[in-house]
Parts: sequence; structure tokens; C-alpha cells
Amino acid sequence: MEKQKCAGRTYDGMHRGYYPCTRNGSLEHDGKLWCKTHHPPTVKAKEQARSAKWEAEYQARKENDRRQAIERELSKKALAWVRLHYPTTVAAWEAELEEKWR
Repeated sequence: MEKQKCAGRTYDGMHRGYYPCTRNGSLEHDGKLWCKTHHPPTVKAKEQARSAKWEAEYQARKENDRRQAIERELSKKALAWVRLHYPTTVAAWEAELEEKWR
């Protein structure tokens, strides 16, 4: 007795377009047999995991960008305050940096 094939379809953009999956169906869903790759709940779970990972990475980058913007703003404000209250110190720092970068 021949095993029933997977109900899924595979895309081959270079040659034939969509064609039936050649694997044997082993997981039942909605009255059809599916291989592990095309099983709809598995496909959905993988997509949700991928989306969650991308969202977490996006949020981490967004938070990092926010922190860097705050640090830049604080640095500007701190330098402005030092220039206002200790102008000779800032002039000495600038001269020292100028000397190092020659």
C-alpha cells in the first residue's frame, strides 16, 4: 500500500512554479495529511516565533538608539555647562586635543 503524499505545495520559481510536495504525509490536520514542513500549525508556530524574534530585535535596537540619543544630548549639555563655568579648562582641553591630532 502506497503512503499518502503531503497536501502541501512547494514553490520552485526557477522552473515549474508551484508543485505538489513529494514527501509522505505523516501529520493530520483538517482531514488532510501533511509533512512536517507544510503542517499548518507548525508553519504558523514558526512564523510567530520568527515575528517575535524580529520584534524583540527591533525593540532592542530602538531602545539602544534612544539611549544613545540621550547620552549625546547629555554630553552636549555637560560640555556647554563646563564651557560656561570653566572656560580656561575647556580651552586647555581643546589645545591638548589639537596637539594630539597634529
